[in-house]
Amino acid sequence: MTEETLALLVFAVIFLGFMTILPLWFVLTVFTPEKLLSTCFQEPFFTKGELIMMQRSPGRYLRTSIFAWGLVFPGLIAKRGIEGFRQQVPLLFQTGCYLFIAIFTLMAAGLLTLPFFDAVHKAINALFY
Repeated sequence: MTEETLALLVFAVIFLGFMTILPLWFVLTVFTPEKLLSTCFQEPFFTKGELIMMQRSPGRYLRTSIFAWGLVFPGLIAKRGIEGFRQQVPLLFQTGCYLFIAIFTLMAAGLLTLPFFDAVHKAINALFY
């Protein structure tokens, strides 16, 4: 694999990730189940400052990512004291959250390869050629 091909592949992964994750994040935020908000987004689980910040526009995206990471890593949401979190989340919202986290992970992997691009290129050539 040439260096140009690998660079194009990494760029394509990052670009397509950004083009899909932003609309997906918006859709997940807008269609967050009301049942989930009424049972989990309350004072004992979140501080009063977090509740105020995460009810309006830039903060509500953070709330969505907290719920998405809580689905993937249940220990993160258990620290807040929320029990039975997965049972309260509908399957369609769970699927969207898993897709969100998968795309985010691919983008992060692509971004992390950029500073070490030459070493990654040499390692891939050593493995496959």
